[in-house]
Amino acid sequence: HFTGSLLTMAGEMFEGDATLGQLESEGDDVVLQAIIRECDFFVEGAGSPEVNGYYLKEEEPMEGAPCYCNDAGILLFRFCMPSARLFWYFSKKEGPLTSSMGDYYRVPSDGLRPPLEGWTTGACKAGEDPAPTLTKCEEDAEDAGTDEIE
Repeated sequence: HFTGSLLTMAGEMFEGDATLGQLESEGDDVVLQAIIRECDFFVEGAGSPEVNGYYLKEEEPMEGAPCYCNDAGILLFRFCMPSARLFWYFSKKEGPLTSSMGDYYRVPSDGLRPPLEGWTTGACKAGEDPAPTLTKCEEDAEDAGTDEIE
């Protein structure tokens, strides 16, 4: 479960448990296209189901660390409090990230990657217990201790 995938036909995306019969095709030729994406993190076990899923790295870092997003629009990012304490958060991507209204879970950490465990709903108004656990999908060159990416 370490890749995310999409199926499309005639420009329409299969969503959820959609079947081929539910998408209309023109003519007898049916062409399916599979789009396979390697994820950065797989999240599971969250009491707020929209947080679960595959997370892909976003283009722009936040607070000097990469941030990640899932298909439901939940952002996994590092945030610096006014006290200079760093936390990793799961929050709604749309809306102000400085408000706790869209926060699901958080964990204190100054690491450049989100912790795999230790998440809580503490001070997060949108989160439901239990808190999620993360699995790193692929080891990248930085984590493997090498400086070169081929």
